[in-house]
Amino acid sequence: MRKNVVGLIIVGLTAFGFSAASYAASEEYKAAMKQADADYHTAKAHCKTLSGGEKDTCMKQAKADHESAEAQAKTKK
Repeated sequence: MRKNVVGLIIVGLTAFGFSAASYAASEEYKAAMKQADADYHTAKAHCKTLSGGEKDTCMKQAKADHESAEAQAKTKK
């Protein structure tokens, strides 16, 4: 009987550890996504000060950087 109780405690603590790690990863993901969005917003604001081909190139680069940052954030999920 005592072995079963010890086993259940170990299983419970292990499950709690995985849950805590999952929560931390989720928080890292949320923070990375928030940062990616903030960086994208800042880059777009900068691009709006440009004109012509420079503006188009800047907007494309900002979008590519944002997509890359989102992809990196998803690895933290």
